[in-house]
Amino acid sequence: MSDEIPYLPYNQFASNEELEAILSKPVLKDWVSEIKVDDINRKFGIVLVHILEAWTVESTEELIRAIRLFLPVINKMISKYPNIFVLDTTKYSSVFRGTNLDSDKLEEFIKLTDIEKWKPVKLKNDVTIMVYFPKKFTYKPHRSMQSWSVNHKRAAEFGEAILIGRSKDSKFLMSPDYFHNISRQTDNEFETIHIGTKYKVWLGIEIQWFSDIVRRLKSK
Repeated sequence: MSDEIPYLPYNQFASNEELEAILSKPVLKDWVSEIKVDDINRKFGIVLVHILEAWTVESTEELIRAIRLFLPVINKMISKYPNIFVLDTTKYSSVFRGTNLDSDKLEEFIKLTDIEKWKPVKLKNDVTIMVYFPKKFTYKPHRSMQSWSVNHKRAAEFGEAILIGRSKDSKFLMSPDYFHNISRQTDNEFETIHIGTKYKVWLGIEIQWFSDIVRRLKSK
């Protein structure tokens, strides 16, 4: 586990009492009970990094509630520690999320487009997707935070559709490089956390799935 986050000076941005108040929240009870240190600043940081490590395994609703408790302090620290908390939009201009979308809604979206303007894009893992560049797709996730990746090859492994967004067009938390360093996984996902419930993105669809939908539309 990286010790970079636990030793940050959180109590320069919030009082010890404020840090204690955050750690006393019920959703953090189990996390806090595992940390056997008395110094509140160290304890606060260690709990945070454990939660972030857990996020790299599975992004659950419980972890979303936990991360939100830390946001008031993190937001004060972002400008001083961008290498940890910020997605560098110059280095990573695009973000990706693999997903399985409702086939009926997807069919409706495709029906409103010019089929001829869908273009094939070959990913590095030899998967070809069809992308519609003239119009963006409004992604409305069920959760207020989602895991996105700056590695399209890895993102494409999570579903038949891949969402492609410009990183500067929405709010993200955490540097993909830092996340990669603390990840319990051995892959190269290089993820970041998108904060929000609506995001205008380009939609990519696995080519065989796209072809099947087009055939159904033409047969109607």
